[in-house]
Amino acid sequence: MAFTKDYKDSMQYDISIVGCGPVGATLANLLGHFGYTVAIFEKEMKVYRAPRAVHIDDEVVRIFQAVGILDKLKANIVPFERMQFVSAKGKVMLEACSPSNYQPYGHTPANWFLQPVLEELLRAQFEENSNIRFYQGCEVNDLIEQSASVQLTALELRTQKEITIESKYLIGCDGGKSLVRKSMAVTFDSLNFDQSWMVVDTFVKSAQDLELLPHLHQQICDPYRPVTYVPGVGNHRRFEFMLRADETPESIAEPEMIHRLLASFIDPQKLEIARSAVYTFHGLIANQWKKGRLILAGDSAHQMPPFAGQGMCSGIRDAHNLAFKLDLVLSGLASQALLDSYQAERKPHVTEISKGAIKMGKLIQAQTPYKVWLRDLQFFLAQRSSYLQTKMQEDFVKKTPYKQGFIGKRHPLSGQLAIQPTISVGQNRELWLDELLGNQFALISTQKLGGTHTQAFEKQLGAKILILNKDFQATPFEEWMAKHDIDFVLIRPDRYIYDAGKMKHLEQVFTSLSKQLD
Repeated sequence: MAFTKDYKDSMQYDISIVGCGPVGATLANLLGHFGYTVAIFEKEMKVYRAPRAVHIDDEVVRIFQAVGILDKLKANIVPFERMQFVSAKGKVMLEACSPSNYQPYGHTPANWFLQPVLEELLRAQFEENSNIRFYQGCEVNDLIEQSASVQLTALELRTQKEITIESKYLIGCDGGKSLVRKSMAVTFDSLNFDQSWMVVDTFVKSAQDLELLPHLHQQICDPYRPVTYVPGVGNHRRFEFMLRADETPESIAEPEMIHRLLASFIDPQKLEIARSAVYTFHGLIANQWKKGRLILAGDSAHQMPPFAGQGMCSGIRDAHNLAFKLDLVLSGLASQALLDSYQAERKPHVTEISKGAIKMGKLIQAQTPYKVWLRDLQFFLAQRSSYLQTKMQEDFVKKTPYKQGFIGKRHPLSGQLAIQPTISVGQNRELWLDELLGNQFALISTQKLGGTHTQAFEKQLGAKILILNKDFQATPFEEWMAKHDIDFVLIRPDRYIYDAGKMKHLEQVFTSLSKQLD
């Protein structure tokens, strides 16, 4: 929805966001939940109809649960459990599993989705929040950072009217060619991965023809031309073809060439081609994510190859991490220094995930005889070793913890993502744990709590204090606490664990938290 009433010459907001893709729209919704006024700018008048990102994991589904779109989103996602690495001759060399019944965070670990549907849900959600104003069809062309605010100037493309607003912070969610990043004079650090691929999004015309295509996600490790195949939501199917050294983006984009590539799977006449484009997959991380009152999130801060399906997911994590920290700073509960922990946490996290995606990409893209032999040997050994298969499965579903930043130091759980079981409250009413916790700090204990530190924590941060088996019942959570030998766990609003321990450690944890907020 674009606002049609006349714009004032100057308007004040708490936060402005440039870019209304999934990351910007998620951030706007989260900040709107906290009660802040948000201006979000998007050049395009409509959601881009072709799919781009196609995978979301359980943590990101959990974030959309916090946003409030889960019920509608679940009708538009398809869980998947298995991915095959296939030889040029069609032999399955290895199958990696992500079992859908493994749900420590409340949702299936891996899911296909359609990005246009997600974006529409996110926009519909924030349209209901009067604190969020959507400047749609408005191109941002100038940013001026001032001592206590950022001035943004945009052009409304329909009327050619200039709009000027001010906000306390400005977040650049404006993609790989980010204007905000350029305004910050920030450069990328390279992870030394650059490879061009042709991406073809299609919709199969009939249900009968769907049966002609593989039902599983496949990485086809053909030394002549590596290929990725994605069986998406409904009749959506994606094909990705790596460019050879003797090809150009123009030559592979010829319709005849695209049809020839698709014909190795199915008669192209049975497909409706929604989009075909050549992308150069990069491994890039911005060397600075915050500069004064300008902050980067999503593709403006990092770009990674798609082999692990974590590009957009990482941007959504950026939004969740940043939203609650902006809330603490804007509400006066923390100093601006807290925002430095955003890069301290997210940059190493994204770097590790990017390196994993690059590692997988290099396996798929192996073309020299030695690299192909080495790759095939790894698959051969993994397929015949239950230990290696288990390890690969764990790597597929494990979460990367934060090792520094706004976290405590008492317990190894610090910096890890908290589990989210189904719990029972009241008259055996069942819900997910996060529904009880809300979007604030939460302290869960096995024992009754008291003392001035606990009261101050509850009052100042609006935190929830819950006693296990009194305020709610959850056997998995009780077993989890017993396994880690803890009496309490302090969970941040983004559901990462600040710290945990025995009751004798609680006062020290509160002291540490207070110091980090000062």
